[in-house]
Amino acid sequence: MATITENIKISFNNLLKTYEIYIKNSYIDNNYVDFNFSILNAHIEEFDEFINIHEAAESSNIIFIYFKGILMYCKRQYSNMIALFENATPNGHILTLMGYYFYIVEKNYSLMKIYLYTAIEENHNTTIAMVKLAQSFEQIENNIPAALEYYDNIIKITSDMTNHDILNIHGVYHLLMKDYTTSLNYYTKSANMNSPQGIYGVALCKYYIDDDINTKIKILLIACEYNFIPAVNHMAWIYKDANNYAHMLSHLIKSLGIENNKDGFYGIAYYYDTFEKNFPLALKYYQQAIDMNCDKSMFRLGEYYRAKGDNSIMKKYYNMAAELNNVDALYSLARHYELYEQDYKKMKAYYQKAIILGHIMSMHNLAYYYESVEHDYIQMKKNYELAISLGHSMSMFQLGMYYETIEHDYKKMIHYYESAISLGHPLAMYRLAVYYFGIEDNKSILGNKYYNMAIENGYKVNS
Repeated sequence: MATITENIKISFNNLLKTYEIYIKNSYIDNNYVDFNFSILNAHIEEFDEFINIHEAAESSNIIFIYFKGILMYCKRQYSNMIALFENATPNGHILTLMGYYFYIVEKNYSLMKIYLYTAIEENHNTTIAMVKLAQSFEQIENNIPAALEYYDNIIKITSDMTNHDILNIHGVYHLLMKDYTTSLNYYTKSANMNSPQGIYGVALCKYYIDDDINTKIKILLIACEYNFIPAVNHMAWIYKDANNYAHMLSHLIKSLGIENNKDGFYGIAYYYDTFEKNFPLALKYYQQAIDMNCDKSMFRLGEYYRAKGDNSIMKKYYNMAAELNNVDALYSLARHYELYEQDYKKMKAYYQKAIILGHIMSMHNLAYYYESVEHDYIQMKKNYELAISLGHSMSMFQLGMYYETIEHDYKKMIHYYESAISLGHPLAMYRLAVYYFGIEDNKSILGNKYYNMAIENGYKVNS
């Protein structure tokens, strides 16, 4: 005869599978609360009755406690759920569910991380916790290197290629790595299982591979039929780029019916702000998006108050966005402290945070600061080289100028000028022409070559 614990496992096995499959999904966990309600509503009364029947006998059973916590979560009895879990020995499911609670309900990402890190450190529910951490690094903090590290670790410990959620994890990992062909392979398999994220991934990959906007739109519209948040929002911005603002607004309004769609609120705010010039109405939607931790809305309001000359409120919104690793906000704060307050300590701090996130102009500006203000040429070279490694022609030119005027290392000068020239930098062409004229006179073949090249690329010689 089956024990009560076994009966619990049998009775709610499908329910638990549905729950676990959902929380492993890489993108639609913004729908998490409502999605669970829509699936579990049919089971709530049965669930409630079963819990009540077995409460006395199973109140200390960790499986029973976990299921009871799910019921409280689904009924939005959050304080009861927390009290229940606080008095229980935590397992992986409980730790992960608590992490989700702090993500979805409290929007407290610090506590979310604590619970998920604990699950990983104790080897409880490791895969699910790692997925959530990867998603938070990717989607909330914009920290792609950290996200890739977790996605990579997930891939190493998962092998079920019949699970569309696992296929999507492979897809997003290779997409972030810009390996679009491999990503497309995984997303296509997922899309064949009717996964909205898989369908959306196919659209993105095909666009990056073929640059075919029509194919992209066709596939995106299929994903939109599933009310998949990124696809719905993406279609709105395609309409914006096509100057079809009526369709843009219509698509964004439709997207507001999806739970926690911060990008939908941001898009509508952007529409009223940019196209209708109705800032009071835009502000309403920006604030609603900010309530969902939309860093783009925070940055946009920072920009608005910067233009109005209100630096206090500007910094408030920039800092809110910067805390969520919005690289534009970090860069804007660095520029503000550099140009207006001359607070170089804060300037450096914000540039460095932006540099960690791969912001090229922060690398270049910090290098130029070290060159022109502190004359710290070691730090200057370090930061110029970072920007150069990402193909920044102005940094190539500046480093060429340094080797020409400070170190007089003409071999290195030529190397950096030629690197900048390969990217079409007209001033580097002119400086290299001047160099060759200086050592070979005005009949220099190379001098004339680079001089003519500079003129052809728009350089205007002072008369």
